[in-house]
Amino acid sequence: MRAISSVFKDIFENYQKDYEGPFDSSKTSYSLFKELDEHIKEMVNSDDNLETHWSVGKGNWTQVPWFAVRDRRTKSSAQKGIGIVGLFKKDMSGLYLCIAQGTTQPLKDYGKKGGEEFLLEQAEKVRDIVKYLKDKQFKLDNEIDLKATGGVALTYKPSVCVHKYMSAGYDFNGQFIEDLLDLVKAYKDVVAKNLDFTSENNLKKNHWVIACGINSNQWDNFKDNNLIAIGWDSLGDLSKFKSKQEIFEKLKDERSENDPDPRNDALCCYDFVNSMKVNDIVFVKKGTSKLVAYGKIIGDYKHDENLSEYRNIRSVEWINIKENDIDPITGKTLTNFNKYPDTVEKYLKLMANDNNKDLEFNELKDTFFSEEFFNNIIDTLKVKKNIILQGPPGTGKTFISKKIAERITGKKENIFSIQFHQSYSYEEFVVGYKPNSEGNFALQKGSLIQVCERAKQNENENFVMFIDEINRANISKVFGELLSLIENDKRGPENAVKILYSENDINFYIPSNLYFICAMNTADRSLKMVDYALRRRFSFFEFKPEFDKPEFKNFLKDKNVNAKTIDRIVNNISKVNQQISDDNFELGDGYCIGHSYFCPKGNSSDSFGDQWYEQIIEYEIKPLINEYYFDKPDQAAELIDTLYD
Repeated sequence: MRAISSVFKDIFENYQKDYEGPFDSSKTSYSLFKELDEHIKEMVNSDDNLETHWSVGKGNWTQVPWFAVRDRRTKSSAQKGIGIVGLFKKDMSGLYLCIAQGTTQPLKDYGKKGGEEFLLEQAEKVRDIVKYLKDKQFKLDNEIDLKATGGVALTYKPSVCVHKYMSAGYDFNGQFIEDLLDLVKAYKDVVAKNLDFTSENNLKKNHWVIACGINSNQWDNFKDNNLIAIGWDSLGDLSKFKSKQEIFEKLKDERSENDPDPRNDALCCYDFVNSMKVNDIVFVKKGTSKLVAYGKIIGDYKHDENLSEYRNIRSVEWINIKENDIDPITGKTLTNFNKYPDTVEKYLKLMANDNNKDLEFNELKDTFFSEEFFNNIIDTLKVKKNIILQGPPGTGKTFISKKIAERITGKKENIFSIQFHQSYSYEEFVVGYKPNSEGNFALQKGSLIQVCERAKQNENENFVMFIDEINRANISKVFGELLSLIENDKRGPENAVKILYSENDINFYIPSNLYFICAMNTADRSLKMVDYALRRRFSFFEFKPEFDKPEFKNFLKDKNVNAKTIDRIVNNISKVNQQISDDNFELGDGYCIGHSYFCPKGNSSDSFGDQWYEQIIEYEIKPLINEYYFDKPDQAAELIDTLYD
């Protein structure tokens, strides 16, 4: 191998030229980054847990190419987690060698503002662990300038924990190697602390305990108006405060020196606005030894100046209202009890609705799907009326959709299924002129009107319209003027509108007992993204492969899959999915291989071994991989070889 300084020199000189032309894996820059990766591998190969990655883009040259070193045990990737990253400036004048976090998943989960806050908080934790790097001339901040003008590179800055800038003339044969090894040591210290750098744990449903006012004087308000509320009205709209510290300082200014420290009050105000989420569970307490209600948060934070007191509110759907004595707990106004899982479980059993105590979730019998996630979808659908299940092929979207529909309706006759496609139109979905049996064109009702009429005739029953592949059609054209009517607060005759082609100007509305369950494939490149107009009217649920779940292994075992074959499925597919997930410039998590491919469909007496597994690989997974990497046959072949290990 030639000197690494020569590789860096050629990258700095060639990348800009290649960037200006079409993407091509035969270009010089592509080969140079492969060569650089070999050098980095050699430097870190003494640790079996470390693996290297690099990217110059997929399909298009990226403005900021990069190389990375990650600990495979952390399941880190370009989308989530943490690693050592070399970020080249767009103008190729130098690079930043950093410890940095994956940005895609936090930004996707929390939005731009929330995602950046999450990344900045995690970065501070890292700096506290590796502050000794300051003595090695690393900067403990995120003040980098990549000169990027667009793309994912614009999200990198808040993810950076520590960095050192290296110009094109840097000593890459000596000092760079020393710097990289210093970062490897620091990175290991970070990994050893076992910090959670994914946002997944932060997305679990929280369980809150809230007081209902001073001496419980707000309980009737909570119960009658389906809400929870906190005071501190003198602060005004709590969402204007950017941090707990700001609230603390404001409360401190308002109080005398003899008043109690306002730290807990500041935390309560901050959590009520920022930490509490829709679908979180809330228990209402009276005093410190009695629970009086159990419900689900269904609304975002609001500050209502029209209220005389307790103006900071959130809407709640009460699941059960009954008094129960409990062991004395904290007297604080608001507490997140997720850190006390045994207590949460006890409260859930204690406050369960008596009518539902013996309810068996037969829909999930013989599956490995999370009951908590399933119930979360059900609860959201009841409130929102419209949901979309999205994910890669083979993750059980259609299967679970049917289970959800059965739970909502209670009878299969009330479930209507259709599939959108590129030619699907308003005339098919709503109403329009179509050929009849006599060869003439006649006005005919579409699927939506037929379902709505059934639902209106049976107001005491629930109905579901399941739409598969919803993003295959032109959504705005298919729904037309009825798009707004699917919103949960636009249902009913008071929101009726006149529709195209209607006879006698009949007003049309969507009844409140009709629910929309839709499925969306994230891996089909021919599909359009769902536009904002539709997106804001639906709640979205992400479906992912479940190979790492112990329940999946148990499911296969119960289906008579050979134990060695089970290990082969889990290990091989997980390796391939990790590589697909890391390709976040063109592929990413939305293209991973789903577990449903490996759910046996034969008789319970059948046995499933390596021949069954290899048939699935050859005729279902292999064509999929070749499609993903149609312009990179070598990479496709490498992944396919992994599947046959």
